[in-house]
Amino acid sequence: ASAKEAEIVLLELLIRLENDEENAMRRLDEILSLIEAWTLWMAIEKPSPMQRHKLVFALLDLIDDEAKTLQTEGLQGLGCSLSEFEFGSAASRKIAAALLRRLDAHESIRQKKKVSQKSEVTVDFIKTDWADGERDEQANSIGNLALIAAKKTRKKKPASWSEKQQSYGREVWLLTKRVAEMDECGVADIKGRHADICDLTSNVFGLN
Repeated sequence: ASAKEAEIVLLELLIRLENDEENAMRRLDEILSLIEAWTLWMAIEKPSPMQRHKLVFALLDLIDDEAKTLQTEGLQGLGCSLSEFEFGSAASRKIAAALLRRLDAHESIRQKKKVSQKSEVTVDFIKTDWADGERDEQANSIGNLALIAAKKTRKKKPASWSEKQQSYGREVWLLTKRVAEMDECGVADIKGRHADICDLTSNVFGLN
């Protein structure tokens, strides 16, 4: 449902900017990251249809206003929502894959590297051997997921951390390569990566 709302706003934005070529690109840059952030928020929070419709109207009004206004007023809770969200189901892992891919593209551009065009992607659980009491907190967090090529899932998954490191190191994704550079795969390491991903999300979508 969140994608449909995003399409409505984007189409309306393009229509309104059709005769304003001078400001079109500037306004697109301003509003697109905001729409991305709101789409992520809707996918995670799953607001009611009434809440989604209210958001669409607010975004449409925002097109003729300053892009930062609604962002600072309504998206401060996105970081917390992302931090607490569990990506345990197949549907939620698709959200995680899309988010990690977006973040990876940002990092690739920032480091002046080529953005991967691979279309078939999924996520892999980095740490799978959890002690009692640890699993509930971190096992299904965004910090415990690595972006990988979808074809990898058809192969036998690496059993040891050293094997996973080698497998992640062969991926094209910068964020996944960083996982391969981790010396260990303990609870503290997953928590640290989780915090890094949440911070990067805030930076990419201008939530700081």
